[in-house]
Amino acid sequence: MSTAVTPESRQVAEAVLAANPANTYLKEIDSELNKAYFEEKARQEALASFAKEERELMDLGSKHYSGLCASCHGANGQGVPAGNQLLAPSFVNNPRVLGDKSLLAHIALNGFTGPIAGKTYTGGVMLALKSNDDKYIAAALTYIRNSWGNKAVMVTPQDIAKVRRKTSSVTGPYTEKTIRKVMLNSGDDIKLWKLSATKGQKYLPNLQDDDLKNTYATKSQMKKGFYIQADFPHERKISRVILQAKGNDFPKALKVEISTDGKTWQTVAAKVKGKRTTVVSFPTTIATKLRVTCLEDKKSWWQLYDFKIPTPQK
Repeated sequence: MSTAVTPESRQVAEAVLAANPANTYLKEIDSELNKAYFEEKARQEALASFAKEERELMDLGSKHYSGLCASCHGANGQGVPAGNQLLAPSFVNNPRVLGDKSLLAHIALNGFTGPIAGKTYTGGVMLALKSNDDKYIAAALTYIRNSWGNKAVMVTPQDIAKVRRKTSSVTGPYTEKTIRKVMLNSGDDIKLWKLSATKGQKYLPNLQDDDLKNTYATKSQMKKGFYIQADFPHERKISRVILQAKGNDFPKALKVEISTDGKTWQTVAAKVKGKRTTVVSFPTTIATKLRVTCLEDKKSWWQLYDFKIPTPQK
C-alpha cells in the first residue's frame, strides 16, 4: 500500500478536515501520517520566499552596481584598466568577495585604502557606503557575489545592520593592516572551509549543509591516523574545537594540530578522550588549517553531526 501524498489525496484529506472542523483527532492523524509531506512543503515555501528576496536584491544590486561601482570595477566586474594596472580590483572569483560576508560588509560600510594583498590600484581609495541604507548595501554585495560566474550566499539587510552596529566607532577606511584584525576574528562559518578527510570524503558536505540529521561518516572502522581537516579562507584566531558525534561513533582518543602553511604542524592538544560531544580547548592561536586525528583503532565508524571551530570570545 502506497503512502505517497498526491494532489488528489490531499484534496480528499482537506475536504474531510473541512467537513469536520471541530475534530482535532483527525487533524492530529493528518499531521502525523503526513509529517514528511508538511515538512517538505514548508521547506519549498521557504526556498521560494528566499529566491524571491534574492531576486529582488539582485535586481536592485544590478542598478546600484551600474550607477556606482562599474566606473572603477568595470561592467564585467574585472576592474577598469589604467595603463598597466587596474583602477580597482576584479570581483571575479575574488576570495574576499566570495568569502565571509561579514568581512565584505565591514569593507563596504567603511571603505578601503592602500594596497590589497600587496597589489596597488590606481583608484586609491574605495569610498565608504555607510551613508546608504542596509538594503542598498546588501543588494550591491549580493549582486557582486552572484554575477560573472560568482556564486555565494546572499547578503541580507540584517547582515549589514549587524556589522554597522559593530563598526559604529570606525571613522576611516580600512587598510590591509586594520582589516587583518577583522579577518583574525572571523571565518568560523563551516560553509567557507575546505574540508578533507582520510575516509568518507564524499560525506564531508553533510557537515556544511543546514540539515543536522545528515552526518559525515568514514563508512569504515576507525583506524589510528584517520583525520578530518579544515582549511579556513584566511588566517584566523581559534581556541576551541567541538565535535558532535552520532551515538558511540567517535574516536577513543584524538589529537588536534594547527598550521599556517600546511607544511609545519603544531600540536595544540596531544591526547583528548573522545566523547559523543568532544570539546577541545587550547590557548588562543592563529591558524589557516586545523586537523583532528584519531589516535586508536575502534570497531565503529567515525560519524559526526557537527564540527565547530568558533571564533574566541573577546
